Amino acid sequence: MSAHIKTGTVPVFSVFSLFLRLLTGVFILLGVSLSYGAGDVGLVFNLSGASSKTLVALCSELESSPSSGASFFIPWDMLEDMRREGINGKLAELFSSGQAELLSGIYYDIDLYRAPEDILYSQIKRFKLLAESVAGTASSGFYPAGMKLSQRSLGALKNIGFKYSLADENCVPEVLEAQRLQTFLMSDGLLLYSVSRKISKAASLPPSRNWIDGFVKTSAVICDDVSGSIPGGAVVFNVEIAGYTSEDVADLFSALRKLNIKLKSIRQLSLKEPSYFKELPSINAEEPKKLSGFQELFLAEWNKFQSMASSFPAHLSENIYKMGKNEYFATPLANENVSKMLSLTEDFYSFSDGFDLSLPGKNIFAVSNGYFRIYFSAKNLNPVLIAVPSLGIIAAGNTSGGVGDYALKTYVNFRSYDNGWEIKKDMKKDSFRITATIKDYPLDIKKTFVMSKGRDVLKYYCSIINSGDLGVSCDVALNMMPAGSSAVYMETTGGNYSGSFQNASKEFGEIKELSFPSGNRAAKLKFVANYPYFLTLRETSAEVSYSKKELSPSDRLLTEAHYSYGDFKAPENAKELFKYSDIFLDGLPNEKLWETAGRFIDPRRDGPDGADISAVYYAQGANIGYIFAEGDFDKTSNFYIAQKGAGSDVMYSKVPAPDKLLYYVKVPVDQGSPSSYRWEGGVWLNTFEKGFSIFAGKSLEIRLPLALTAGDWAVYLESGGKISDSVYFEVK
Repeated sequence: MSAHIKTGTVPVFSVFSLFLRLLTGVFILLGVSLSYGAGDVGLVFNLSGASSKTLVALCSELESSPSSGASFFIPWDMLEDMRREGINGKLAELFSSGQAELLSGIYYDIDLYRAPEDILYSQIKRFKLLAESVAGTASSGFYPAGMKLSQRSLGALKNIGFKYSLADENCVPEVLEAQRLQTFLMSDGLLLYSVSRKISKAASLPPSRNWIDGFVKTSAVICDDVSGSIPGGAVVFNVEIAGYTSEDVADLFSALRKLNIKLKSIRQLSLKEPSYFKELPSINAEEPKKLSGFQELFLAEWNKFQSMASSFPAHLSENIYKMGKNEYFATPLANENVSKMLSLTEDFYSFSDGFDLSLPGKNIFAVSNGYFRIYFSAKNLNPVLIAVPSLGIIAAGNTSGGVGDYALKTYVNFRSYDNGWEIKKDMKKDSFRITATIKDYPLDIKKTFVMSKGRDVLKYYCSIINSGDLGVSCDVALNMMPAGSSAVYMETTGGNYSGSFQNASKEFGEIKELSFPSGNRAAKLKFVANYPYFLTLRETSAEVSYSKKELSPSDRLLTEAHYSYGDFKAPENAKELFKYSDIFLDGLPNEKLWETAGRFIDPRRDGPDGADISAVYYAQGANIGYIFAEGDFDKTSNFYIAQKGAGSDVMYSKVPAPDKLLYYVKVPVDQGSPSSYRWEGGVWLNTFEKGFSIFAGKSLEIRLPLALTAGDWAVYLESGGKISDSVYFEVK
């Protein structure tokens, strides 16, 4: 326990409420200890944006009270300015006289949790040397950003020459608050000053009427608890005072003088002989917050570049250090930092054909052509994110990193084939070609991405060959997820259209181009030769479907799309992309669509509560099937659409069906995510990864990526693990 802290009376603390006003610009931290009566209190002043006038006033006040001391923390960028331009004369005198000390931190404010030990050591030492060169005296104290320490960084401090460090009280594994707020002795002899959260918060409220009363009450109670229960107990707290003027500084010191408060530096506290220090073998290191998908990629890049540091020119070593900044791993990630992160890493890509990055549960191949940087999934070659570093933006993909989210994703016969691809890279000086191939007999599927250096176009080809002896039908769809856009523009052979993202789908003529603008720029997907005809929009993505093609043996289906990002001007006289009558997924029967639909009425209440069908509508489109069901579905877990025939009567989920089935589609009602399976040779194959369902309690609306073929069909409701109601209809 620290004997630095002598006990005193409540009025002492009222003074510190004055600290609350804040300064913009520079980030200086001043740590002070108050001595009053029988005890000392350690204070940390966070002076963010202190003007030169305010600093002069602060130094003058300290000079006028030679018995007072203070500890300053000045961030690395301000220290660099001082090293180049010279330090304030009054501040230099305080350092040289020993009345003030300069605390150290870590250069570039590097994340103490994610940085490797060699970077931690080098950049903490770098800051310490800089602080000592500016102050002209030794720097013995460490001030971590946010008062948060990692166990590894704590271990490095003693080796670098520090004698004491500050830390948030929650870093201390003690249950009682009073037990946390004392000075601890670490196993390596380092002193740890625990900083009170409550007093720091009360002292850092914006100045307002009577704000000081709350600060006085909070600080008095906590300090009394500590001094009353811990021999020589000391309280240290942090005050953020952005916005202080020289007049505020004068008012603060005037109040301190009236209260007979003595200010001391943290160094002066550490030199006092305590009654005892409680030993602390380890600290509570706070678990780092979960990173977004883009942050995980950035962290993987940082780790990769560190491992290859000797392969890069010397000037890029500094970029490796800069990549560790706390702000790049903050949650949520500020948009302006995305631009900084892309800019910071781009130079590395000019020295390599690409990088294999390791992330939790997945691997990424990242490559740049000087305009685009693309993060490909290493297992299926789907682009995860597409970035334009020169503009500082992520143009496509989900930056949050949703499971299964891709910037571009192809479906072949309603499957995306996430695994099993063989990937080859052909990286040349002026261009690159990356291919992925997979065999799903009788189909040979090949995806190819081609880019030229410096060009703003990514060419994508999908080739499907029938290598079997019989004909086979083939459906192809391409899904795109733009980033930062809420609008959609489409060019077709029948004219231009505009709209916004919504759950809707519609058949068009030949779709030539899709644009997703953000401001005066847009991501564009241009289709070449073989045009898709059907557009499906979801809340954040757009999917185009090509006409089904029957492939004879050795026949090939080829699709080509060019992705680009650049200037955009909205076309004139664009038609509305989706009118209300076109929107299928609106939760109600669409009169235009259903006026010619087949209908089956089941007036009987033969199903249990929450699982009873009253009506089924079905309609056909070009390679599309539509189902609309009405009834009581509140307790329905799954909805099945099945074609009857000579097949299995046990469905994939082990639920026995009332009939033999050739095929069925399963729609989890409580999840709203369709999934389907086909029975072939005794094996269930997942064949349905796209499609729609919308559930509205008493109705269910579904779009299937297939036409309902002629034959007998059934609709089943599953409740409680069994089929509770069914309706049968015939498609002619």
